[in-house]
Amino acid sequence: MQSISRWLYSQSHHGSIGLALSLLLPFSMIIGGAIMIALLLNFSFFKVLYQSFVAIVFLILFGFFVNLDINEIILNAFLIWFPAIILSVIFLKNKSITLTVQILSLITIIFLTIFNFYISDSNYFWSQTLIIFSDILLNSGFKEQANSIQNQINIIAEQMTIMIAITLWSLYSFVLLLGEKIYKSSLKDECNFGNFGNLNLGRSIAFFVAISSFFLLVFEAEWLKDIAYLGFLFFWLQGLAIFHWLYVNGLLPKVGLVALYVMMLFLNILMVMLLAVVGYTDVWFNFRSKIKRTKNQ
Repeated sequence: MQSISRWLYSQSHHGSIGLALSLLLPFSMIIGGAIMIALLLNFSFFKVLYQSFVAIVFLILFGFFVNLDINEIILNAFLIWFPAIILSVIFLKNKSITLTVQILSLITIIFLTIFNFYISDSNYFWSQTLIIFSDILLNSGFKEQANSIQNQINIIAEQMTIMIAITLWSLYSFVLLLGEKIYKSSLKDECNFGNFGNLNLGRSIAFFVAISSFFLLVFEAEWLKDIAYLGFLFFWLQGLAIFHWLYVNGLLPKVGLVALYVMMLFLNILMVMLLAVVGYTDVWFNFRSKIKRTKNQ
């Protein structure tokens, strides 16, 4: 990570190259967003804007030789870089990973609420969307995948709003964490942005989840169910942070942390739920503080 940050910051044009290449690589949303954040944390906004312009020009010129769609390049750059710029602005204002993730959680809840009020019947909306998507798959020759969606269309439609919301929240959280990690690795002195292992979403969000769940028992509204469920799932990242904290403090071997990530690949939904339980209970019982006191005794 340190070598990446040194290369990225050593020459101005390296930032442009990094931004351009990130749009061509797999996982471009995470890599491109992280590079954008890393550049904004180190350089002025106008310098990064110039680097972005050079990156776009380079990709357009490159596109003439490999037949890249210019409109697609510009659209991808906007969709990847603009959210990263917003995250950078928030992060530079408060200089705290925890507070930025908390603000991102609040923004996600607001967008989810707007979506649920704008789309009165989200299940119907997603059902129609999935039908169109399955038809596209069928016409493209993916008959098995199309049939799988059609056979489970009602079940998938019920979960689509939450799945998209938590996926986007998780992606942008990782973009922030990776971008901050690239920037921090270039510093000689320790900065006070906080560490991922100490991430704590706080009791305010935990209270919000508890109150939403209580009202859900009374009103049984679909939008309230989505908000309560989403708020609870936020804590999966705090659960993951606890395992990173255990690893950093020598209480979890490296193979244990690697095994956790492997299980997340194959048991993603189950592992996210389990980590959310760990993270949510940590808000109330503060496991890391208790373990630290026990270790020091």
